[in-house]
Amino acid sequence: MFEEWQRLEQNGTPVYVQPERPDWFVPDHEADCLFQELQQEKEPGSGRMLTAQRLVSQLAADPASLYPGRHPLLTLTSLKECWFHLTDRCNLSCRHCLFASSPAQAATLAPEALAQGIAEARALGCTIFYFTGGEPFVYPGFVAMVAELLVDPKIHVVVLSNGLLIREHLTELLALPREQFHLQLSLDGLAEQHEAQRGKGSFAGLLESLGLLKEMGFPLTLSVAVNRANVGKLAEIVAFAADQGITNIHLLWHFVRGKGSLAQFVAPALILPELIRAQEMAEKMGVRLDNVESLRSQIFSTPGTKHDLSNTAWESLAIGPDGVIYPSPALIGITELACGPLSDGLAAVWRHSPILEKIRQTSLIDSADYQANPLRFLVGGGDLDHSYLASGTLVGHDPYVELYNGLALWLISRQAHQYPIRAKAEILLRMGEVRHDCPDGGEVALTHCNCVISLADGHATVREFYGKAALTANEEIVNPFAPAQALASFIPTDSWKKSAPRCFK
Repeated sequence: MFEEWQRLEQNGTPVYVQPERPDWFVPDHEADCLFQELQQEKEPGSGRMLTAQRLVSQLAADPASLYPGRHPLLTLTSLKECWFHLTDRCNLSCRHCLFASSPAQAATLAPEALAQGIAEARALGCTIFYFTGGEPFVYPGFVAMVAELLVDPKIHVVVLSNGLLIREHLTELLALPREQFHLQLSLDGLAEQHEAQRGKGSFAGLLESLGLLKEMGFPLTLSVAVNRANVGKLAEIVAFAADQGITNIHLLWHFVRGKGSLAQFVAPALILPELIRAQEMAEKMGVRLDNVESLRSQIFSTPGTKHDLSNTAWESLAIGPDGVIYPSPALIGITELACGPLSDGLAAVWRHSPILEKIRQTSLIDSADYQANPLRFLVGGGDLDHSYLASGTLVGHDPYVELYNGLALWLISRQAHQYPIRAKAEILLRMGEVRHDCPDGGEVALTHCNCVISLADGHATVREFYGKAALTANEEIVNPFAPAQALASFIPTDSWKKSAPRCFK
């Protein structure tokens, strides 16, 4: 039985992982020595055999069943979210822009196509609408359109913006419901780094907008595109956010596309220590790094839950300024991934596009690279967008997988060392004993694309549940999202339906 476990290590802390189930545990030093002897097929001495048997018995579980991939286990039911890349036009011309947007760009989604897309997405059950570009606030009638959409209290709107046009739309924005409207504003570092990417005066303009939004009471997230120029400043960026009263930060891993160059790319091994330093700063300052919290919810979930790629094509689609449907926002404009024109009908394209069906058929079991990764079903397989842009294939080549693995092991190790050692030869922590997810009871969970993970409502969501009860999913919890999407923090608490104190602030 014990041959199914693989031993990994994080700064001297052993972490044993069962990849196929998946499951993990952290032993103390003496237990680790016993487990290593078992793995090396050495028989412990007579005085230690009973201890070894006791430890192994604690790991007893039903053997992992043969996993057929996610497609046979998931059902195409409703569209949860829809992205609209409204325009390539922007009031800035940033040096790392994925779409090379600028004031000179003209591609813009026709208003009638936008109206059609929104109506058809709502008919498919969509309640979360993302608007990006370019700069969404340069789109004619944008705020009026958002206001009309938010008449429905079930709808949430998320806007990805550079934040410089807030003052121009102040009166209209004041009329929007705070609990339904969410802003993710771009920040590329402190003043020097930010203006090197976005131009002179852009940092001062952003500061002004942050002040206005704080006065207006809008929840917002700062989005930081991590690159070579700012990777060493992540902790300082966290401190800056806290000084501005902002409690949520999203880190966007650099795409080599458009103006985003390979020279701006930072290797995961260099990002990880800076990310850890930023997370430690965030905890001191009361700021949430949603990338960390999203992965935490996957690592500290029910043993046996397989996180198998993202919700792209299953619950999420994107519509480009050309009126064409694409799998995700970062892949808009890539001709070979065009799923079909919106004029064919959103439902028809979603259900029948060969490209979207191929994505739904794709699973981590299809990747030899991921089969060699013992953390594959814990970290979720990385980002489809990153994999495709790095290699032309949908799975197996996300260049940031090493970062996800390192962060996962750090989170596990750190949690395990928070508890006193009760006796020698003990398992300190096992998957399921600490919970940060809100399970939906399914065997397979979907992650979320890296363009946005969560948006804060000003109240950090931290969910833990200790003890034996945490090993069983509460089937009565009503949760409209896949467990790993980590969107809970941008939907206000009173918008969630919960049936038991399984997930709580």
